[in-house]
Amino acid sequence: MTTVFADPVNFNAYHPLKNEWTLWYDCPSKKINEHNWTQNLKNLTNFKTIEDFWGVINNIVPSNELSLGANYHIFKSGIKPMWEDPNNERGGRLSISFQKSTGDRINDIWLQSLAFTIGANFEHDDEICGIIFSNRKVCFRISLWLKSYENRDATETIA
Repeated sequence: MTTVFADPVNFNAYHPLKNEWTLWYDCPSKKINEHNWTQNLKNLTNFKTIEDFWGVINNIVPSNELSLGANYHIFKSGIKPMWEDPNNERGGRLSISFQKSTGDRINDIWLQSLAFTIGANFEHDDEICGIIFSNRKVCFRISLWLKSYENRDATETIA
């Protein structure tokens, strides 16, 4: 059996993702309006390979340690994590909340959700715009943003 580590030709092989992705971050202040929110939203980096993804994940604050009110947004490149973006205007969101008692386990849940999303493992992955991790006072929340709420078949399959 040959692995990439035993093969000097493929040792530095990259594993491209189907889509390029952008990591956004925001941590709203107490007094927030739409203008402040967009100014607070930061485009941190893009990645388009599995190796780049892990480079990003290994160099950011773990999800359960995000500041209260903060969010990680990972969206397909070219799509902003806001409803006003043309790719999101007709879309919807699937969310699941986790009790704070989930603790460190939320990091694994978030990473598995991320890997599934960026790896294009959903039957209707073309309908996915992005995924968000939110740290709230009473819960952690993971939300999957979809392109079209009208595509009921895709929404039900993904859910």
